[in-house]
Amino acid sequence: MHNHTVSKKAVSHLIKVGLLSGACFAALASIPAVAQDSMETVVVTGIRGSLQRNLDIKREAAGLTDAITMEDIGKFPDTNLAEALMRIPGVTTSFTSGMTNNGQSVTTGEGVSITVRGFGPTFNETLFDGRVVPSGIGGRSFDFSGLSADMVSQLQVLKSPDATLSSGAIGATIDVVYPKPFDKPGLTVAGSGSGTLGADDGRWKPNGNFLISDTFDNDKFGVLVAGAYSSLSTSQQQFQNWGWIGQYVAPCQLASYTGPDCNALEHGSTTTTSTTVGNTTTSVTTTIPPNPNTVNDTTKPVWWTQDYAVDFNRIQEERMNGRLALQWQPTDSLVVTVDANYARDNLNEDSLTYALWNNVGEMRNITTSPFGTVTNFGRTSPTDFDDVKSQSLQQTYTYGLNAKWSVDDHIAVTLDLSQAMSALNPGDNHFSEVSEDLGYGPSQTGGTNGMTYTVTQPGGHGVPYYGGIGPNGNASQFLNTNIMGSHVMMVIANRNRNLVNEAKLESQFTYDTLTFKIGAQYTPEHFKMASYVNHWDTNNEWQSFAGYGPDSNNYYNGNPLTPAGVHIPSNLFTGVRTIRDIPGWSEPSGGVIPGLPIFDANAVYAYLNGLGTSVSCPGGVPTIKGFNCSSVNAAGYTGILPQLSAQFDPNGYQHVYEDTYSAYASFATEAKLADMPLKINGGVRYEYTRLWASGFGRDLKALTVSAGDHTAYDFAYGPTSVVAKKNAYSYLLPNIDLNLLITDDLHLRFDASRTMTRPPLSDLKGNLTYSGRVGSLSATGGNPYELPYIADNFDLSAEWYYAPNSYVSVDSFLKNVSNWVVAGTSQITVPGVLNGGSAVFTLQSNVNGPSANIYGLEVAWQHVFGDSGFGYLINGTVVDTNKPYDPNNLSVGNFGMPGLADSANFTAFYDKYGFEFRVAANWRDIYLDSFGQGQASGTQFGSEPIFVNGSWDLTISTGYDITDNAKIYFEADNLMDQAYSTRGRFPDQMYSVIQVGRRFTAGVHFKL
Repeated sequence: MHNHTVSKKAVSHLIKVGLLSGACFAALASIPAVAQDSMETVVVTGIRGSLQRNLDIKREAAGLTDAITMEDIGKFPDTNLAEALMRIPGVTTSFTSGMTNNGQSVTTGEGVSITVRGFGPTFNETLFDGRVVPSGIGGRSFDFSGLSADMVSQLQVLKSPDATLSSGAIGATIDVVYPKPFDKPGLTVAGSGSGTLGADDGRWKPNGNFLISDTFDNDKFGVLVAGAYSSLSTSQQQFQNWGWIGQYVAPCQLASYTGPDCNALEHGSTTTTSTTVGNTTTSVTTTIPPNPNTVNDTTKPVWWTQDYAVDFNRIQEERMNGRLALQWQPTDSLVVTVDANYARDNLNEDSLTYALWNNVGEMRNITTSPFGTVTNFGRTSPTDFDDVKSQSLQQTYTYGLNAKWSVDDHIAVTLDLSQAMSALNPGDNHFSEVSEDLGYGPSQTGGTNGMTYTVTQPGGHGVPYYGGIGPNGNASQFLNTNIMGSHVMMVIANRNRNLVNEAKLESQFTYDTLTFKIGAQYTPEHFKMASYVNHWDTNNEWQSFAGYGPDSNNYYNGNPLTPAGVHIPSNLFTGVRTIRDIPGWSEPSGGVIPGLPIFDANAVYAYLNGLGTSVSCPGGVPTIKGFNCSSVNAAGYTGILPQLSAQFDPNGYQHVYEDTYSAYASFATEAKLADMPLKINGGVRYEYTRLWASGFGRDLKALTVSAGDHTAYDFAYGPTSVVAKKNAYSYLLPNIDLNLLITDDLHLRFDASRTMTRPPLSDLKGNLTYSGRVGSLSATGGNPYELPYIADNFDLSAEWYYAPNSYVSVDSFLKNVSNWVVAGTSQITVPGVLNGGSAVFTLQSNVNGPSANIYGLEVAWQHVFGDSGFGYLINGTVVDTNKPYDPNNLSVGNFGMPGLADSANFTAFYDKYGFEFRVAANWRDIYLDSFGQGQASGTQFGSEPIFVNGSWDLTISTGYDITDNAKIYFEADNLMDQAYSTRGRFPDQMYSVIQVGRRFTAGVHFKL
C-alpha cells in the first residue's frame, strides 16, 4: 500500500512537470523570431527598465543568478523585500516572524524570510554587499522584514555558488546590494512618504524614506546618506492549537468502551498536607487524577489537542533603517569605500486569549478520526483567560571598509574588512513575553465553578469548538467578571547577541580571456543567548497567585485562611471583544464562545502589587491572602513586576564561538565547442571551522505538584556547573559553471557544485533542560557535534532571449543532501524525583541523519509587447524528493524536508506615459514548515510537524507621474483575504488559523 501511494505521487509529479514543460515550449513556438539588430534601443525607467536590468544580470552572470533591481532611485518594485523575491522562479516567501506568542508563531501578514527550491530560510544565506549578516534570533535564516526595500539597489539570488563570495548555501545565496555615491555621480535626492491601512485594524500608519547622494572634487569623493521609517498596525483573529500530542490511551477512555470506569482500573496517587494556625491543625488529602497509562492500547496511536485557544491579536511594528556610505578615489587605480548600516525592527503583539489546558489521563468518551486524531472528548476543567504581551526587538549594525587597488591592467588587489552585530531585545527593559492568566474553576479539592466540557475537531476547514462552557456549565455566565480570580503569570526575556567579524584579501589576475582570483578569509562569529524567566527554572514566581481565588472556593489545603489566588475586581475589565468568522474557514469559528473579556496584564500586576510586596508565611499562612506559600519563596518576593520577577535562567544560557578560516581560487575563461562560444567559470573553496560551545547544566532533584495549580510542577535543581564542548570540521567545496552560447540569444547552461549549510547556532548548546506540566514532561538537549548539511548540486538549463526585455528559461535541478539533521524524540527516565519514584521525560534533540535527493523543474517566461507598455512575467516550480515525510512513521526520528512545495507566480503590468499598473498573483502548495509544535511536550512519536496550508496571494499596485520629479502610488495587498493557516501531522489536525486581512498603502515618491 505504501509503495502504491508513492507511485501515485510520482505520477502526479511527472504530470506537473510535463504540463509546465509543454506550456513553456508551446509559448516558444508561438513567438515569432525577432532579429535583434532590427530593434531600436529604447532607454526606459519604471517597471520595464527594472525588468531589463534584471534580465541583463541573469544573462551575463557566470552562474545561475536571478536579480531584482530598483525601478528608480529610492524606489523598489515591492515595499517588502521578501515579497519582492518571491517573483523569482523557485523562490517563495514565509510569513512567520521569529517572535512567538505562548510558543506559537506570529505573523503580521508581511513576508519575513524566503525558501528557494524547497529549501527553507535556514538553508539560504543572506549577504550585505558580499558580507555575512548575523541573526539575533539564533538561526541561520535572515529576517527581511526589518529592511526598507527602498534603500536597496538590487537583490541578487545566486542559485549556483561563487567560490569567491562564500561557501554557498544549499538553497541560494542572496546578496543585498546597497547604493553607493559613485553609482551615480553628481547630486541625487530622492524620497517618499506614504500611509498604510489595515482593513481589519482601521488605523493609518506613516512610512517614509530619503536618499541624498553627491560627489565632489571632480568625482573623487562621494557621500551618500539614506534613512527610512515604516510602521504597521494590524488586528487579527486567531484560532490555535498549542500542540498535538501523540500518545496511546486506555480503552476505557474511548466512547465505544462498555467496561469498568477508568477509575476502577487504576487509582490516582494521594498526598496529605497539614496546616497549623494557632491551636488548630487542618489536614487535607489531595488526589492526583488517575492515569490509565498502565492499560494503554499500544496498537492504536492517537493525537489529542493540548490546549485549544481563541485569540484576538493587536500587532504594532516599527522599522527604522539608516545608511552612510563614503567613497574616495585619490587615483584612478584606487577606490576606498567606507559604509555603515543600521536596522531596528520593533514588533509588539498584545493578545487576548481563551484557552483550556487538557490532560490525556482525564479525557473520557474519546472519539477519533481514521487518522487517529481525537475528534471529540470530555473532561472537567477550570476556565482560563489571558492577556499576553509579546515583543521582539532586533537591532542590527554593520560597518565595512573596502579598498580596491588596480596595480596595473592585469592585476587588482581587494581588501575588505567588516563587522556586523545583531541583538535581540537589548537592554533591561525589553521582554519577550509578559502575560497574566485569570479565570474561574477548581484548582483544589472542593473547588467550584468548573465545567464539564467537550472539544470537537471537525477537520478540514472547520475550526474546533467547545461545548458545555461556562461556570458549572452555564454558558450565560461565561463572561461573568464578578467571579474571576488570579492564576499564573509568565515573564520571559530572551536576550541574544550575535557578532561577526570578517577579514578578506583577494587578488585578481586578468590576461586576455582568462580571469583568475585567489583569496583568503577569516570569519569569527560569537553568539550569546541568555534567558530571564520567572517559572520553574528560577524562582517559580509565575505561581505567586495561582489558583483562581476564593470565588471558586479554592483554598490551599482546604484552609479558608489561605485562599489559592485572589479575587480580581470587575473594574479591571473594560469590555468584551467579540470573535468574528475567519473568511474561508467554516462555522462555528469559536463555537459558542460569546467573546473575550478585555483586561490589561499590567493593570492586574499593579493591583496585585497594591496588596503589598513584602510577604511572610508563618504557619503556612501568607500575610497577603492568596499568595502561594507552597510554591514560591515568600522571603524573596518583591512584587509581580517584570523587572523584579524575571531572573537569569541557567538552562537558557548558551555561548558559541565559531571561527571559520577560508581559502579559495576561481577562474573564468572562454573556449569554443563546435564553433560555439563556451564560457567556463570554476572555483574551489576550502573551509575549516572550529567550534566551542558552553552553557550551564543542573541535575533535576525533585518534582512537586504545585499547590496552586495541579496541572503544574515545582522543579527543584542541584548546583549549577559549566558544560563546555568543542567541535571542528573542514570541507572542500568545488564548483563549475558552463554556459554554451548556441546563438547570441540561446544559452545552454550546466552547473555542478558542492555547498553546505551550517546548523542553527541555537542547536549547538551542550546542556539539558527540563520543563512541562503534569502528564506532559519534556527535556531539550542541544548537540554541539552537529555537522553541516552538505549538498552536491547539478543544474541543466536553457535560456532564450528572443526579444528586448523578453526571455524564456527552463531549468532542471538535482540536489543530493547528506548530514540531514533529524529532529528526534526519545524517552528518558529521571529516578527518584517524583514522590520518590521516577519521572519520564520526552527528550527532544537533533542529530545528523540520512541523505536525500531533492529534484525539480523551474520554468520562467518574461515578455514585453514591444513599446506598447504591456507585459507579463510567469514562472512555476515543481519540486519533489525521494524521501517524503511519512506521517504514518511513528519512529522517534521522523524525517522530512521543510519548505518543499510547488509554487507559481504571475505578474501582468502596463508601464507607459507616466502611468503604471501591476497585478501580481502568487501560489504556494502545502509544505512542511518545521518540527516541534509549541507546548507539544510529551509526544511519543517523534517531534510533531507543522505544515503550512497552501494559499494564494494577490497584490495590485499603480502609480502616476504627476511631474517629471514626483509620482503618486497605491498598493493593495492580500486582496483575496487569505488566512494564514497551519496543521499538524494529518489534514484534520488544525494547528493555527490567523486572519491577516487586506492592507492598503498610498503615497508619493519624489526625486531631484
